[in-house]
Amino acid sequence: MEQVSGINTRLFVNHGIQGILTIMDSSLKNLPVHQRIRLVEDLWDSIASDQNSISLSSAQKAELDRRLEAYEVTKDPGRPADKVISEIRKKL
Repeated sequence: MEQVSGINTRLFVNHGIQGILTIMDSSLKNLPVHQRIRLVEDLWDSIASDQNSISLSSAQKAELDRRLEAYEVTKDPGRPADKVISEIRKKL
């Protein structure tokens, strides 16, 4: 059985979401924060590498098309992320 940070990964495969919930209730909560962060990063990377299996809804596709058309007309790149984040933080 494969182990990831001391967690039996076969539980994920054999028991699906119930197995994940069981792990969350026991093993994951006992891991140090840096190991839990690493697990989340690994999970996110696995999702990002399989983006073709994630489909967009019709509304999401329409919104992306609308934004692309608006950009093609105005060529406005928007605002820099650091400025937007700064504004949000000021409001908190």
